[in-house]
Amino acid sequence: MTPDQRLHLHILLESSQTVVLRPVGWKATSDEGRAFLRSQRQPGYVFRGMTDTEFQATVKQDGMVRSNRMYSLHSEGTSFSADPEDAESYVNFGRDDPRTTGKPTWLVQVHQSKGMYKDSDGYVKSREPIPAFSIWKMWAEDGAILIKEVSYHPQLESRRALIESAQSLWLHPQRGLQIDLLGRFKHYPHFVETLDQFSGLHIPKSVLVQWLPFHAFPAKIITDSEEEAEQEADFIDEIQGKIEGGADVPPLIINAGKAFDGRHRAIAARQAGIRLAPVVDISSFWR
Repeated sequence: MTPDQRLHLHILLESSQTVVLRPVGWKATSDEGRAFLRSQRQPGYVFRGMTDTEFQATVKQDGMVRSNRMYSLHSEGTSFSADPEDAESYVNFGRDDPRTTGKPTWLVQVHQSKGMYKDSDGYVKSREPIPAFSIWKMWAEDGAILIKEVSYHPQLESRRALIESAQSLWLHPQRGLQIDLLGRFKHYPHFVETLDQFSGLHIPKSVLVQWLPFHAFPAKIITDSEEEAEQEADFIDEIQGKIEGGADVPPLIINAGKAFDGRHRAIAARQAGIRLAPVVDISSFWR
């Protein structure tokens, strides 16, 4: 892996760290800050940068994201951006820069619901309040702007759990997600049978899912490749259609760094342009 790839992976898996967005004297976001913000992108999610005044009056009160109309017309609704860099720059520059105001700003992520729409100005908008999904606090310290994900109100945690439980693992990378692997994918008989056939393998009720780029695996996930893919093209295309359609397809299974189950899913995902694969490592589940 290149240094940039290692940084991206580290940021993705350890996002609770404090990151310097804008170093001392910088009006622009640092390379580390941009890498951090980009790592938060997820299909189906959008972001809003919020001043502390707006955040305190809305999200902190009831967990709902909505504009306080300070800088926009009522008819515009609440604006969001698919790009967290864009949302961050909206509140960390000029009049709302924490280094000027002495108050924090906030980056809030929401799930893009059916009622939201893309306006002619390029922003995603909603006329209704939207539940917050993830929240990052941004604040000034010694002349720099820092960012860190903050803990949730219990009400937000329950909403987040409901959203996460219904999401495709392939389209929605999540940090620290624990799942009931066999229970969740019991509707995939071949997948369950593959894992059940080994008498020494005992998979616990809750297992950790990680998301890794394909090139990060220590061993090849896809064996033989093009010839095999051509012979089983219809089957692979069927899986690709499920992944692209948001179906809850099982993750890749690895054992001691080697592929154990999921070659067809890996081929299908790569054809679909998926960059991060959901992975469960079973190497510690043998007795």
